[in-house]
Amino acid sequence: MAAYEISPFQWSMSDWRVWVAAFILMEFTYYWQHRFSHTVRWMWATHAVHHSPNEFVLPAAFRLGWTGAISGSWLIHLPVALLGFHPAMMGAILLVGLRYQFFLHTEKIGRLGPIDWLFNTPSNHRVHHSSEADFLDKNYGNVLMVFDHMFGSYAAERPGQTHRYGLTDPFTSNNPLHIVSREWVRLIQDVIASRTPASAFKAAFGRPSPTPAKPPRASLQLDREVDRHVV
Repeated sequence: MAAYEISPFQWSMSDWRVWVAAFILMEFTYYWQHRFSHTVRWMWATHAVHHSPNEFVLPAAFRLGWTGAISGSWLIHLPVALLGFHPAMMGAILLVGLRYQFFLHTEKIGRLGPIDWLFNTPSNHRVHHSSEADFLDKNYGNVLMVFDHMFGSYAAERPGQTHRYGLTDPFTSNNPLHIVSREWVRLIQDVIASRTPASAFKAAFGRPSPTPAKPPRASLQLDREVDRHVV
């Protein structure tokens, strides 16, 4: 709210053109929030929770990280408020986008031809959740795929394509604390094990490895302890 209040602009929420402009801007910032959540390890530690299910079904849409306030991904939307768009408008647009994305988590709907080019569809989102090497870090769009085309991250699903879902380092625990903490624990361990400030910074904010190294024995022991004591 503070970013909006200091803005020199105060756009009216009753003007439909303002809503269209806000939607396009939020699509842009969502694209970069989502892309950074895959390419910056500090943000991936939260977002990895959403990619942890090994099945692509509607309930998977509800598996979300709880640590967004720590990862700071929400900061990417602040410029929209600084441009004078009310936070309530921004929140409504994000909420509608989340509701729309719920229906994308399915294998029951096939490819939709030209619609797949413009909109985020189940086909496009299957590619996004695929852990196949050819499809990693693709299709970040919220409702539209415009910015994926613009910035080179779009990938179309091939006819008859099957996918392996989940993380590249498969994960089967159903323990919520384990699911939420797994990537943070690994990140912290790598930072502690770093020999220089530069390597520690890279461990926290560099690109996540698509094929993580085998976790240390201490991490495996922690995993077992969490699974044992938390229902």
